[in-house]
Amino acid sequence: DGETFLDFGAVSEDVLASSYSGQIFWLNTSSPDTLTSRRWETSSTVSGFKVDTEDGYAYPQAEQYPVRFEPNMKGLTVPEDLFLEVWGNFTQRQFPSCDLTYPDMWLQIEERWFQILGSDLISKAEPCNFLIEKGTSEWVLSLYQLNGYYTIFKHDDLDGDSIGLVPHSSSTK
Repeated sequence: DGETFLDFGAVSEDVLASSYSGQIFWLNTSSPDTLTSRRWETSSTVSGFKVDTEDGYAYPQAEQYPVRFEPNMKGLTVPEDLFLEVWGNFTQRQFPSCDLTYPDMWLQIEERWFQILGSDLISKAEPCNFLIEKGTSEWVLSLYQLNGYYTIFKHDDLDGDSIGLVPHSSSTK
């Protein structure tokens, strides 16, 4: 459903929430006043796939490329040399009682308010919650701050400082 994932990449009008059609909220991530400014980011060079979306989808090609990870992304890739430190902090803080009910919150980024559901902040403990693959140079951990939103990079600024946020069509946010 629309509340349990965050999408990123190319976007078209039919996948946006109707109330936000044509109203993507663009963040300048290099601004020191922005939540997603560089001081909140982790950078790394990873092996993976990029998809050219300027003229539509293209066949992805495996390559090495730099990636910035912000706190509004659902998935976080952690370089292997940082894994134990990050994992130690993660396991100490991320396992609250499942019997608790958490209130919804609102996060203001520049002039726009974003809803964070209490249910976004917790996840039922199941085997599928953790994706940890041994023998790779990166590790994946999950974050849920902005479930239900698209994260979009401008086609002409893929290596630049602009990130767009907008609720997707099945989101209630």
